Amino acid sequence: SDILVAEYALPAVVADAQIDTQTFAIRSFKFLQDSDATIEKRLERVYFSSIKFFYPASWLIESEQAPADNKVSIKLLSRTETGLDAGRITLAVVGARSLKDEADNSLYPVDVPTLLKETRAVFETEGYDLGKAIESRKPDLNLKTDFSVMDIYNLRRKLSSYETDKVAPVSQEVWIAVFRSGTGSRTKTYVATLFTPARSVDMYLWATNTRAFEIMLKSLQ
Repeated sequence: SDILVAEYALPAVVADAQIDTQTFAIRSFKFLQDSDATIEKRLERVYFSSIKFFYPASWLIESEQAPADNKVSIKLLSRTETGLDAGRITLAVVGARSLKDEADNSLYPVDVPTLLKETRAVFETEGYDLGKAIESRKPDLNLKTDFSVMDIYNLRRKLSSYETDKVAPVSQEVWIAVFRSGTGSRTKTYVATLFTPARSVDMYLWATNTRAFEIMLKSLQ
């Protein structure tokens, strides 16, 4: 799942003469040995006894809300060296029972279609068009789930109603993962989203953000 980018640049005036050397150099690139060293420190986040996950230390917990006894929403934010937003991860967990008090036997309805509709509405409210999914993946999880899916969408800025013949370029991607874990009344439904610059706009940021998202999903317990 990792991406390796190797670059060999040379002046256009000598490209024809050195194309074979360039090709050989790129194809010969390889790692001499694997490393177990952790590239970046990972921090732990725990919400009572209901949620636990790890995330890269360069990401910040921007907000943590519990709008209901059976729901918690956590937002993480990454910034560039100049302080600009580089990526955003949101994790919402909804339980069939209270996430705060294990002794609470109250049952709560969990409406997955409404959760997804609310998730999509966030990006539409921010001025983006969310079209059809460009890619579907199976999220890599350590949790045992009875269903899991992850769809990836291109985001384009909405144009005015007067610009009907124009389409804004793709600027962002949003990854939406939905899965359910647990049995009976102990089930929890997770909706995790990643908001990142599109791979066609900034491959480095895209790769960094998607890797952070994968780390968080796999560490959920």
